[in-house]
Amino acid sequence: MTKKDYVKIAKVIADSADINEPKIIWYSDFVSNLIPLFEDDNPNFDRQVFKKVISDVYDARKGRREVSK
Repeated sequence: MTKKDYVKIAKVIADSADINEPKIIWYSDFVSNLIPLFEDDNPNFDRQVFKKVISDVYDARKGRREVSK
């Protein structure tokens, strides 16, 4: 990753922060803002696979099911 990549990610984080509580990052905004960044970087990026993996990890942390492979 380059400095430009880190700046883009920092912007995504800032854009996902709550205006009144900047220490709070809104999950759905964060994921939604990351997707175009990844799509620009990789034309083969699959947003549905990305969202499924996030969901699987979340569910695994909550003890709901194993992470799919």
